Amino acid sequence: DLFNQTYIPLYHSYGIDNISLWVSEMSLNDFPKLPVYQPEHLLVVITGYNSRAKYESLVDRFNYTEGKLIGKRDKLVQSKNSLVLYPV
Repeated sequence: DLFNQTYIPLYHSYGIDNISLWVSEMSLNDFPKLPVYQPEHLLVVITGYNSRAKYESLVDRFNYTEGKLIGKRDKLVQSKNSLVLYPV
């Protein structure tokens, strides 16, 4: 709810509309031949940009604004990581 009510509108306010959300599947593994280690609930957010310049122009401003939300986020989030992939 926090992400949908706070972060999605924040992304949209910065013109970031290419957003994909992925959450952990926490049900019991019904295929024991393929062991799965899933100790926690995860939310993965994938955003896409038309160019590297577009991403770089938004990332610092977005992170600054997000910094104001840390109090709410830190109650739910234990760690946050970012990974930037560029085409070759």
